[in-house]
Amino acid sequence: VIGDNVAMSIEAIIYAAGDGNRQALETGLSRAAAEGLSPISLMRAAQRHFQRLHLAAANCRHGKTPHEAIKSLRPSVLFIFEEQFKRQLGIWTEGRIATALHILTEAESQCKSTGAPDQAIGARALMRLAQVARAQ
Repeated sequence: VIGDNVAMSIEAIIYAAGDGNRQALETGLSRAAAEGLSPISLMRAAQRHFQRLHLAAANCRHGKTPHEAIKSLRPSVLFIFEEQFKRQLGIWTEGRIATALHILTEAESQCKSTGAPDQAIGARALMRLAQVARAQ
């Protein structure tokens, strides 16, 4: 049960960032810090999410409907997040997705190499993603 709860917390944080929902993101990040969740785990989960958005966007570009593109992803998108994922397909263009992946890769690298507080680095990266999402 605890593992499932942590996985849902991670998903909620990632979707909040992808939606540009700063309040939900801040709440999720506070909970993650209190639970001792690794910022690198968050960065990697976010990278996987944006890679999946990229794949779904490419499928849409090649003629699939957003619904078909989402259903073709493996592992499948959790049903409680399907509408958010579909909405994010409209928010995140391929150029923005590339920007997001760059931000996340840089943040993970900084967490591992700079000695700076990794929670602050991770939070800043996810907040930047939320800002990009809101700037649509």
